[in-house]
Amino acid sequence: MSFINWNEKTTVAVEKIDSQHKTMVDIVNDLYESHSIYSKERIIEILHGLLEDLKFHFFTEEDYMKKYKFPGYISHKLEHDRFIRNFIDYIVKLESGDKEFDIDFLNSFRNWFINHLELNDKKCAIFIKEKEEECA
Repeated sequence: MSFINWNEKTTVAVEKIDSQHKTMVDIVNDLYESHSIYSKERIIEILHGLLEDLKFHFFTEEDYMKKYKFPGYISHKLEHDRFIRNFIDYIVKLESGDKEFDIDFLNSFRNWFINHLELNDKKCAIFIKEKEEECA
């Protein structure tokens, strides 16, 4: 069983966004399954890659929101920004030795991801799909 399950419940039905979500889920699942055999350096390398994926993904969502004038853009972007800051802070603490990698971080990531997807991304995706249909 995967740490984060990818299924119909977790899709938002916007292909580009779903593809990016799926990539991030795969990375987190791999990290969960293999963290005990990975070196600290490998874990940090994976987290840096995930950080870049997150930044690109958030840019993608925000670009859609701006393009279609999504009314929840500001609060959605602020949530993205806060998550990125916390993610970077965690990596910095790992790199400096102030923190050791632990499953609590992955649990926190999973909880945030699922909640954000359910409460924010799905609403945004519905709005995007409606706007794309209007423009077609």
